[in-house]
Amino acid sequence: MKKLLLVPFLMLALLTACSSMGMSGQSVTSQNGIEISNPVMMSAGSGETTGAFMQIKNTGAETDRLVGATCELAGMAQVHETIMDGDTMKMQQVEAVEIPAGQILELKHGSYHVMLMDLKQEVKAGEKVTLTLQFEKAGPVTVSALVMKR
Repeated sequence: MKKLLLVPFLMLALLTACSSMGMSGQSVTSQNGIEISNPVMMSAGSGETTGAFMQIKNTGAETDRLVGATCELAGMAQVHETIMDGDTMKMQQVEAVEIPAGQILELKHGSYHVMLMDLKQEVKAGEKVTLTLQFEKAGPVTVSALVMKR
């Protein structure tokens, strides 16, 4: 009898835990017409540089722009893009990235991403790091990024 009562309780706990999670188990943050899912960053040592990646959906009625980022653990955070310069792949800071209404911007390796430079401490796989993305219209949106092993 006790086992039969335990099953519904465990199912309710599992459904509650999953209700705010994205497809890969990462959190989803929705604020002011911006929805951010699966925020991750790569592990790195103190003083090093690493990247943060996620999907950003503009659920608003008009285009918004990602114009910057901050992270208390980084000396500097910038929005970057990866470009090809002849045979060389380079990363460069961008002023802003447009996200049309109803569209998704994927920050990923080899494309747009948040570059976190001069880390103030080591970040290890499994930890969570707070990042704040700045949008032109939506304003600041804070997310918790899961640190993944490089």
